[in-house]
Amino acid sequence: MPDSEWPGAAAHSDDHRDTGYTPGNDVWTQWRNIFAMLSGKMSDEGKEQFRVARDVRNEVADCKRCEDQRDYLLQWSGLPIPSLLWIASDSMNFFQAQLFVF
Repeated sequence: MPDSEWPGAAAHSDDHRDTGYTPGNDVWTQWRNIFAMLSGKMSDEGKEQFRVARDVRNEVADCKRCEDQRDYLLQWSGLPIPSLLWIASDSMNFFQAQLFVF
C-alpha cells in the first residue's frame, strides 16, 4: 500500500516538522544529534529538544555529583556548621534572627 493510500498519511505529514533532532539514548544517536547541531542542520526547536533530553538523561548523575561536592565542602570547610543554629523567635521581626553556638 503506497503512503498516499495509508489512512494516517495526511495527518502524519501535517504534524511532522523536521527539527533535525533524533530521539535516543545510545552513543551513536547522541553524536548524530551533536553533529547535526554543529553543522547547522538542527533547528532551534530541535536543539531545545536535545538539551531537554540530555538534562533528563543526566539528572541523576548531576544531582549525585552536586551532593558529593556539597558534602566534601561542608566536611573540610573549617566552619563548625553543625554547631551553629539559627532560631527566629516570635517576638523578633521576621528578618531578624539570633545565633546560638553550642
